Amino acid sequence: MAVAGNLLDAGSKTRLAPEDLATRLDTVWDMPLAGSASDLFRAADAAHRILYLADNAGEIVLDRLIIAKGQGNYETLSNTNKHIFFLLAVKCSLIGADIGAPVGSLVVQRGKSEVTI
Repeated sequence: MAVAGNLLDAGSKTRLAPEDLATRLDTVWDMPLAGSASDLFRAADAAHRILYLADNAGEIVLDRLIIAKGQGNYETLSNTNKHIFFLLAVKCSLIGADIGAPVGSLVVQRGKSEVTI
């Protein structure tokens, strides 16, 4: 649900009207998730601490612990050598090409850290 909340971004080209929110959230359960959620869960289980970088304040109701969420955090932190997982909805073709997923995809992406789990 946290990554699906990223679809609510008011600045997104796939902007949702308030009346469409319930229907869209119902369809999120069937959307494919690019990347490895199991890697994320294993890393979270093994972590002593988790820093969660939230995206937009309105989405925080769907968030829990984990992660750098949102395309903006990916753009800012994807080239750092830190142990980070990104949760985001791909909103532009440039980021889609970098991640390897089409625009509109929901993604969990491990950062480029040297750390392995």
